[in-house]
Amino acid sequence: MARTSAGPPAASETPAGTGPRRVGRLGQWWLNRSVPVKGILALSVPILALVGVSSSAFVLQLEERSERQAAVAANRIVMSSVGVLQSATDMETRVRGYAATADRSFVTGFDEDATALDDFVDRLDSAVVTDEERTAAASVRGTVLTHVAQLYVVMGEVSAGADRGQLLNPLAKSRAIMDDLRAEVGSIRSGPEATVATKRAQVNALEITILRLQITGLVVGLLTGAAGIALFSFGISRRVKGAAANAQRLGEGRRLLPMRAATDEIGRLKASIADADRLLHSRLEELATARDQALTATHTKNSFLSRTSHELRTPLNAILGFAQLLEMSDLDEEDRESAEHIHQAGRHLLALINELIDISRVESGDLQVSMEPISVARVTREVVALVGPLAAARQITIYNRITDPAVAVSADYQRLKQVLVNLVSNAIKYNRHAGEITLDHRRTADGVIELRVTDTGQGLSEADQERIWMPFERLDADRGPIEGTGIGLPLARALAEAMHGTLTVRSTVGQGSTFTVGLPVADDIVAADARSPQSQSVPPAQAGTLGRSLTVLSIEDNMANSQVLDRIFRTWTDVSLIATDNAESGLELAVDHRPDLILLDLHLPGMSGEEAFQRLRADPGTTSIPIVVLSADATPGTVRRLLARGASAYLTKPLDLPSLYQVLEDVTHRSADGPAVAVPAVRSGRP
Repeated sequence: MARTSAGPPAASETPAGTGPRRVGRLGQWWLNRSVPVKGILALSVPILALVGVSSSAFVLQLEERSERQAAVAANRIVMSSVGVLQSATDMETRVRGYAATADRSFVTGFDEDATALDDFVDRLDSAVVTDEERTAAASVRGTVLTHVAQLYVVMGEVSAGADRGQLLNPLAKSRAIMDDLRAEVGSIRSGPEATVATKRAQVNALEITILRLQITGLVVGLLTGAAGIALFSFGISRRVKGAAANAQRLGEGRRLLPMRAATDEIGRLKASIADADRLLHSRLEELATARDQALTATHTKNSFLSRTSHELRTPLNAILGFAQLLEMSDLDEEDRESAEHIHQAGRHLLALINELIDISRVESGDLQVSMEPISVARVTREVVALVGPLAAARQITIYNRITDPAVAVSADYQRLKQVLVNLVSNAIKYNRHAGEITLDHRRTADGVIELRVTDTGQGLSEADQERIWMPFERLDADRGPIEGTGIGLPLARALAEAMHGTLTVRSTVGQGSTFTVGLPVADDIVAADARSPQSQSVPPAQAGTLGRSLTVLSIEDNMANSQVLDRIFRTWTDVSLIATDNAESGLELAVDHRPDLILLDLHLPGMSGEEAFQRLRADPGTTSIPIVVLSADATPGTVRRLLARGASAYLTKPLDLPSLYQVLEDVTHRSADGPAVAVPAVRSGRP
């Protein structure tokens, strides 16, 4: 993207109000102050106001606290006086009841009242403060003692059997003492009661004053704070927005807006942005050229991989199909061996193509996985069976210690198998002659199953343990003619991480290596066994008859694949093949001919294979015809989906001829009105 040098903006590019405005000497002085100084100056007014208000409120709160304490002290005198008078009255009442009835139940609580009276007198003594109050309290204590003593006298005379006439004088004296006590208590409490009332009024007034002061302080703080914020908003904030706008314009390649020069932080930021604009302008053309070259190279690489995959896989399907036909033909030993070499070389080439496509998907983020419960024991058995011939050629013994059928992980079946095949194959290639390989597992405390592949090879140094994860990095390039592209381990790690797992290595030079695949544990082992595809070993069928005529409809858009099918069915004299290259004509042929079996590709021009499958199942005339899906899409989700919708079998490309023969035999031997065949899906290749 071309840019012009920084300079005065065009009129159309300058938003209204964003240009620099003329300021006086005071304004320029303000602009040159640093941001912390501006902040201190702007916040000093609200801070001083809040400090003044807070100080005044604090002084009033101290005064209010003092008044409240005085009220509390006076209230203690009042309450103690009330307690003295109440206890003395209760004691007198008990004695008078006893004197009137001679019933001792009246004086049952007399001692407790006496104790309470003594406690209230002590409280009164501790509550008084002034000398006058202390004198009055001492007088009350003396009167209380006299009163209690007189009551004991009355109780003693009643106990001695004195009659009512004899008790008149003691009771009258007790009443007189009680009257004196009331007068003394009333005298000592009158002052504190007035103090309590006065102090309460003062406390209430102070609380109202403090509340008003706090409200005033809040209002003043808000107003002065708003003034400070406004100062920043219309000053610093405006300049910051101008700098941000220039930064955005810098990224967009537009001219910078003019800003007034200043020596504060924002002014220096503006100058830095202007310097960056000049520097970027000088490098932009070079970077743009480099970017265009990189984009062109990436597009060329992706286009090349896509075209190469299509161009190689299309004839490779035919090569593998015809190679299998040759292996099943009546050949002499030498020709059969040649056909086997063709077949093995084609398989090897297909694996290399798949790895290149997978590594490209990893780099572009298009790698897809289909997670499901996987039986670990089953997948390791298949892996060992696949690499067994390679191990036997080097006299390497493989110990598969993963035999527990209850062990299952959450993974993509085909991708997990690909990872393990890669690890075990590497363990064979880099092992010593007549060495050993061990497959085992363990379950960690955090719910992860670790699958370990251990070899007895030369091991890896610490530096090599880092290099092996780099694409196209081959450690064996100078060690001998070992096959490989250098993308197997990086791809295996990417596949493990795509399945929410890990792939690590632990190695000691001279003692071998252990590669560990960690995957989340899956508890649905029943589903894992049911979903995991089983390896089939079907002996090649020979030419002959099926016992009855069989019509097969093939809906396949690839001409080479159609020719392979045509050659296959020539070996069966009772099979007639009807072929078409699109779904629309396939539906018409199915209705017209009512074939015994339909071979359906999923990726067809126009109508897709899945849509054709649904229409065939929905049509009453074709709903009972067995449909075998023949596709390069072997993802577990697609396999399960088609089988659940009623597909009789799911065969993958490159075509596995024994599996196809097995399907034909099952269709032949079922009864005309019997249920559809349910042959397990065979994964003989990957998309």
